[in-house]
Amino acid sequence: MILLDENEVELGPFEFAPDWCSLVGGLGGSQQGPDDHYVFHTPYADFGQEEVLVTLRFDGLVATRGMIVLRVHAYSSRPGAAAYQIAYAEAPLRLIAADGGTTTLRFRPAANVLHAVLGHIYDGTDATAAGLRVTARRLSAVEAEAEAVTDERRTSFGASTIRAVPQLMSAAAPRLATPISQPCTRPQLAEPVYAEWAARMHEAPAHDSRQWGHIYILQALRSYGVLEAGAQAIGFGPDAGAIPAVLADIGCHVTMADPDALGVEVWRNPALCDDATFDRNVFHRPLNRADLPDDLTGFDLLWSQRSPNDLSTVTDTVDFIHRSLACLKPGGMAVHMVSYDPLPGAEADAAGNPILRRGDLDRLALGLIGHGHEIAQFTYSGGDRDPTAFGIIARRGLRT
Repeated sequence: MILLDENEVELGPFEFAPDWCSLVGGLGGSQQGPDDHYVFHTPYADFGQEEVLVTLRFDGLVATRGMIVLRVHAYSSRPGAAAYQIAYAEAPLRLIAADGGTTTLRFRPAANVLHAVLGHIYDGTDATAAGLRVTARRLSAVEAEAEAVTDERRTSFGASTIRAVPQLMSAAAPRLATPISQPCTRPQLAEPVYAEWAARMHEAPAHDSRQWGHIYILQALRSYGVLEAGAQAIGFGPDAGAIPAVLADIGCHVTMADPDALGVEVWRNPALCDDATFDRNVFHRPLNRADLPDDLTGFDLLWSQRSPNDLSTVTDTVDFIHRSLACLKPGGMAVHMVSYDPLPGAEADAAGNPILRRGDLDRLALGLIGHGHEIAQFTYSGGDRDPTAFGIIARRGLRT
C-alpha cells in the first residue's frame, strides 16, 4: 500500500496473491491459483470510518465480453474470524474499456476491521490489459463539494428516494396499485387501477402481460411522483403503445429512442393527445440500445419495453439497464420491462426477447445497488409457473 496523500492510498492489486495469474490476460503472476475466476485481490487495509471511493484504472484494456464482479471484503484479525462482503458492484469489461479503462466502487467501511478489494469474472472473457492500478480515497474532504454540484443537476420530479425497506426481497404478493419490482400476475389484472389505466389509454382491458406492461410503467411513474408536466422523458422499444401519447398529453417532453420506428407517427393517437400538443412534446431519435451515445443524458424519467431488435441476450439486457441510468439526472426514475421465467428452459420468449430468471434479476439488483443506485423492493410471489413480463423500478443515485 502506497500513501498518495492524507486521503488517498494506492493498493497493490496483486499483493495478496502475487504469483496467481489473472483472468485478464497480461496481469498478475505466472501460476494458476486455486480460484479459477480470479482477477485481482488487494491487501487488507484500514480505511477509517468515512465513505471510500475505490477507482480501478486498467492500462490498455481491450475486451469484447465478460462481466467483472467487484467486492469489498471486511476481515477482523480476531482468532477464528472470517472475511465477509460489505460492498458489491459489477460492470461489463467492454464498457470499462470504452470508458478509458476506469470504473469505480463506493463503500462505507465497517468499524474496527480491515478491508480488501477483490475482482472476479464468472462468465468468461477475452480481456487483456497492460496494467492495473487500484486507488482508494476517503471522501470526507471532497464529497461535500461534489454533492453540492450534483444538487444543481438532480431531477426536481418525484420523491427524493424510493421507499426504504429493511430487505431487498419481499414475500408479499405484488399489487399494481402500489408497484414495486414485480412480475405480471393474474390478480393484478383484476385490480381497479388496471381498468382505470386501460380506459385512460382508450383500450379495452386485454388482461395480458403486454397491456399489463404498459399499465405497470404508467402506474409506477405516477406512484413515484415523476409523471408531471415539464418532465423530460425517454422511452426505449417500439412497443410503447399509448405511453408516448399519454405522457405528452400530461405535458411531459418525450424522446422516443428506437432504430426502426418511422418518426413519431407510429405513436400518434389524437384520441389521447391532440396533434398540436403531440407535435410539441414528442420527438424521435433513431438509435440502438446496445450502443447508447454519450450525449443521451439529462432525463427525469425513462422506461423501456421488451424488444428483440437490439437486445438479443440476457447479457445485452443487463448491460443496457446498467447503462441506461446514465441517461437520467441524479435522482431520475427508470422503469424497465423484461421477460421473466421462474423455471429453467428456453432462452427467449415467443417474440424472441431474452428471458431473465430469478438469479439474473437478483444479480442485476445487487449490481445497481453496488453502483449507488436505488432499487424498488423485489417480489417473485403470486405468479404462476409460466413465462411472463417483469417490471424493474430503479432510481439513479444522487452521487453516481
